[in-house]
Amino acid sequence: MGCRRLWECHGLARCFARPSAESSHRYPGRRWTVATLAREARHSRSVFAQRFLEATGKPPLQYLTELRMRLALHSLSREQHSVEAVANQLGYGSLAAFSRAFKRTVGISPGAVRAAKSVDG
Repeated sequence: MGCRRLWECHGLARCFARPSAESSHRYPGRRWTVATLAREARHSRSVFAQRFLEATGKPPLQYLTELRMRLALHSLSREQHSVEAVANQLGYGSLAAFSRAFKRTVGISPGAVRAAKSVDG
């Protein structure tokens, strides 16, 4: 990917949503809602959600989930963190919720990524 930050790739660098994009990247484990992201961007919830979708092609929480799963994939495949530790760092209240989101987004379970890392060294 040619962009330093995911939000730059989605056209958010010069966009109304830049403050919320920067905050969600800085604090991906925070319990974000569309309303809290909208407050970061100083917009109403409905205006923010609509404009975010128009700018990125994705709803704000889908974008956030994909960001979290990209970070999780990196952490699980390159670092020594357990699946549970990664889930906690990214704001998931339960391992089951994290595992479902990871598998839905990435296509394989977080445990499979972890196991592949163990085999690869």
